[in-house]
Amino acid sequence: MRPMRTLADTFALYFTGLRAALATTMSMPKDHIAFLEMVWRYVLGLSGRLDRLVARWKNGTLPRPTAPRPGRARKAHAPPAFRLPRGRKWLIRRMPGTGIGAFGGQLEYLLANDAELAAFLEAAPQARRLLGPVSGRHPRDPTIHLRTGR
Repeated sequence: MRPMRTLADTFALYFTGLRAALATTMSMPKDHIAFLEMVWRYVLGLSGRLDRLVARWKNGTLPRPTAPRPGRARKAHAPPAFRLPRGRKWLIRRMPGTGIGAFGGQLEYLLANDAELAAFLEAAPQARRLLGPVSGRHPRDPTIHLRTGR
């Protein structure tokens, strides 16, 4: 009998596959290399952030949600030379034909069928925001919970 896969294992497999799909795109034109390098770093960071959130969830040490604070005036900064896109599915939209879109479908399946993932996302709403670039669902979408209608 195979041992049950943990949520941390599931994320590790998911992001390993996503990085493998990204690695196949490294033969793209030179002007895309800077973008790919930023995406690679983003995916590595995302994987690490989710791993830490899962560990804190398992240990019962997730921070409590706080009330929103009123906005403060911020210093004006020069915009970066290049910035990654924002919003849902940007990673899938920006890299068509690379197989990365399949990872969005895989994540959608996990969101709909994995009870542990549903419990984790309920306890750690910040994880929903982190998964937005590869998921088609809005971070506050109530259908993100286990086995609910789409």
